[in-house]
Amino acid sequence: MRVDLHRSLTASRLAQLWYVPLLGTAMILMLLRTLVLARILDVDGFAKFSGALLVSGTFCMLNCLGLLQLLQRELPIQLVRGRGTAGHILLAQCVIVAAGCAVLGVAAALAGVSAAGLSPTLFGIAVIHGCSQEVFLVATVESRSRGQPLQFARQNFVRSISILTLGSLVAVATRSAMWTLTTEAALSFGLTHQALRMVWARSVAPPGAIYGLAFRRLGQLSWSSATSLMVVTMVGFVVLNADRWVAAQFLTPSVFAKYAFAWTVLLVAQASQAIINTSIYPLLARRFAGSGPGAAYRVCSYASLGLLVGGAILALPAFLLIDAAIVRWFPAYDGARTLLPIFFGIAVLRVSDFWSSFLIITRRERTLIAINLAAAIVAAAVWFLWLGFSMQAMGLRDVAVLAALLTGSAYAGSALGALRGAKA
Repeated sequence: MRVDLHRSLTASRLAQLWYVPLLGTAMILMLLRTLVLARILDVDGFAKFSGALLVSGTFCMLNCLGLLQLLQRELPIQLVRGRGTAGHILLAQCVIVAAGCAVLGVAAALAGVSAAGLSPTLFGIAVIHGCSQEVFLVATVESRSRGQPLQFARQNFVRSISILTLGSLVAVATRSAMWTLTTEAALSFGLTHQALRMVWARSVAPPGAIYGLAFRRLGQLSWSSATSLMVVTMVGFVVLNADRWVAAQFLTPSVFAKYAFAWTVLLVAQASQAIINTSIYPLLARRFAGSGPGAAYRVCSYASLGLLVGGAILALPAFLLIDAAIVRWFPAYDGARTLLPIFFGIAVLRVSDFWSSFLIITRRERTLIAINLAAAIVAAAVWFLWLGFSMQAMGLRDVAVLAALLTGSAYAGSALGALRGAKA
């Protein structure tokens, strides 16, 4: 009996390993979607699409005002302790807060507010697009928290192939960034609904009761922890995306389109890191809960340093492949080729950064905030020295240098902070 149970558990764990190629395929499909749209839309249309994705990603940066990170940290622990209902209430609170933030964003768009060179209408669509991504992440937290990354991978695969297929068809039919984004948002909302149905099927209470309790208990949340986590995300977002905002605001649409096209390399790096972190983050949380910060730090360091070396080895062939692809299929974005060496260096650092996860899991949010703020200040100071304190003649490479300075300083700071945290 014990042998059969052991074999069953082993087979289950091995089956879960399929999440890596499946989630990797989903990531490749999302990359392909960006490249397909770069071919379908004209340069101005792709600039609008990229600007809208920047606004969408900025909305996601709110992380339900910090509640999403709180959910990611607390739900695995609550499920282990048999407090699944409390976890589901927190999940529902994330959905409610995300919807509330989207309503405020759309209201701002209706009042004429815009950014990133977008019209107010496209700005509002971008906010809705961001909300659709955020609630999808909320809906899929539970499967990851239960140690079922394969389910998460399946959900992402279905979403990716749906967005690639239908989004591309809409882009071909309309040549419109707005309608393409609207289609993507609708697909994400539909898949979120399906994912939430699976969550509520495992709950002991009906979804109506869960949402009712969630709304009434919003005031009882640990908003101080959530706010700290939101600030962590906001500062981290600045480190990761300040260069894109600078490019969107100060470069012409055609030049920004080239920058956004090259930035696809960093999107792939961040998506790859997220895929790996799907397993690393809960593993770090469990190791910290069971054995303390020293054991969690060892796992973190093995993952970070291993990927740093592996990423550096793979960077050169990947660079040569993408450079050749631009020459062959994307001549309109030839100017992006000069950014590739810088962006591949940044990508290697970003894909191997698990130090931030370690600091969050070990409750060192304030340390991480201080590290990222210091990194942003130092990087900005060095960058302005690089520019000679004048942004008048700023070009593509100058903005890429800002990205490199931000990433390098943040990586070094968080690695040092994690080391000190492990010894505390």
